[in-house]
Amino acid sequence: VVTIHIQNSMLVTGESMYSKLSLVDLAGSDGVLDEGATGERVTDFIHVMKSLSA
Repeated sequence: VVTIHIQNSMLVTGESMYSKLSLVDLAGSDGVLDEGATGERVTDFIHVMKSLSA
């Protein structure tokens, strides 16, 4: 996981904006359930998929 934080402050108005971008490498995770994986691997897969749909 790589997370990029960006903060921008407008000098004239004093307004501040904050953004966060998270990049996740999901290579190989698409077949987790088809491969018959169990335990922690399936739990991790479910958590990742839930977080992506949030």
